[in-house]
Amino acid sequence: MALRRTAARRPYRAGDLCRESICPIAEQQAGAADGVAWWDYHCIALDQERRIWDLDTKLPQPVAARIWVAHSFPRAAAWPAPLRPLFRLVPSADYLRDFSSDRRHMRDADGDWLQPPPSWPCIGVGDSPGAEAGTKTDTQGNLRYYRDLSMSDGPGIVVDLEAFLAIYCADEGAVHGPRIT
Repeated sequence: MALRRTAARRPYRAGDLCRESICPIAEQQAGAADGVAWWDYHCIALDQERRIWDLDTKLPQPVAARIWVAHSFPRAAAWPAPLRPLFRLVPSADYLRDFSSDRRHMRDADGDWLQPPPSWPCIGVGDSPGAEAGTKTDTQGNLRYYRDLSMSDGPGIVVDLEAFLAIYCADEGAVHGPRIT
């Protein structure tokens, strides 16, 4: 529940994705000895002061978007296109209202965990305080709609790393990024 309350104050949720459905992100607590974790999907929050909240990073919380990008994707420009990060940007209110995951993507065919799951409860599955009746039509989770980059009508918008940098990291002097509506 603490995650849900914290996220409610953030204007934007971003999911890190790659065209190959797995994305390397550095400076991650779950990473190998080099700190790189290979995520199938990774969710972060971006606040109005252009700071990233990443519950899995080794970096401080929050951290300026520019610093998070530089540390999380230090050599992304040299990576093959299928491994370069993409971001599905979803307004926080939409994410909190609509997103749900039962973590089935984190289990193998026998139902065993591929990696230990996060300590917090599943997000948005079943009843949640303050949710309007009928807003969650898939009680097993709708993560697939957030991960599928071929869906032109998926939630939010999808941008590549260069666009993310241009939008949220271009003007170092600015305190606030654009409002997400």
